Amino acid sequence: MRKKKIFFAVGLILLFSFFSLLAAQWDGFSVSFATKPPTEKVPSPLLKWPEKGSEYAILVDKSLQKVFVYHRDNPYQPHRTYTCSTGENQGPKVREKDRKTPEGVYFFVRAIDKKELLPIYGSRAYALDYPNVIDRKEGKNGHGIWFHGLNKPLKPRDTNGCVALVNPDIDDLANFIRIDDTPVIVSERIEMVAPSEMEKDREEVIRIIETWQTTMRMKD
Repeated sequence: MRKKKIFFAVGLILLFSFFSLLAAQWDGFSVSFATKPPTEKVPSPLLKWPEKGSEYAILVDKSLQKVFVYHRDNPYQPHRTYTCSTGENQGPKVREKDRKTPEGVYFFVRAIDKKELLPIYGSRAYALDYPNVIDRKEGKNGHGIWFHGLNKPLKPRDTNGCVALVNPDIDDLANFIRIDDTPVIVSERIEMVAPSEMEKDREEVIRIIETWQTTMRMKD
């Protein structure tokens, strides 16, 4: 499972560098755009989707204060949309107590029931694997980044770095979360791209990754 998570994270971070935000890369399955008009746009992180694994991906747009759930069968429209609250300070989390929400590719590593939580965290919580291997390599620190509910009214940019939702929404989101499987992609702003543009970029990214893989095999 650890190797799978590292593979997902490294692939997604490579594409993030190419798009100047997150753009996910997995081997094995390409989303088909043939049935949709070229004027429709999709989130750039949904560049590729794994043939096996989670059917859902969770995207957080900090600028909109929204959480989007996408199903791999339809990258054009979110399966669910929730209003959220993120860290009160803007930018990606770098250090403990900076009150920022991390930006990157993460996975849920633990579900926390209401009976284990202080009342301020609402009906349930899910812990993210921040700092992940990429964060640690970049010298980022801190801990305790959760998706959680609330026992107070939801206000934008009102957390210490967690992603907070009202209790009915975190309870509904729970239906799409699989521990160590469902990817969470957090960015300041999700770029929406047309399929034709996305296909061109996808081919370029695949070419870059294949070149990198060939180089690594030659070194081995």
